[in-house]
Amino acid sequence: IIYYSKKYIWEENKKEIVLNLPVKVYTIEDFIKFAKQYNYKIEAVYGDYDRSTYTAKSRKQIIILRKK
Repeated sequence: IIYYSKKYIWEENKKEIVLNLPVKVYTIEDFIKFAKQYNYKIEAVYGDYDRSTYTAKSRKQIIILRKK
């Protein structure tokens, strides 16, 4: 688990709040295992919303699943 920090500032009173949210990181191998376990087929894997090819350096992991 990693922590994602997000800072919010309210315009009215300039009050600042920082949220530290726990985030679980999954690999493509994890999703392959989950897909098999829950009877899904991975139809496509993209590296961003523009459907670019997924690589280890992709900032996003878009996975298209279909129920078998």
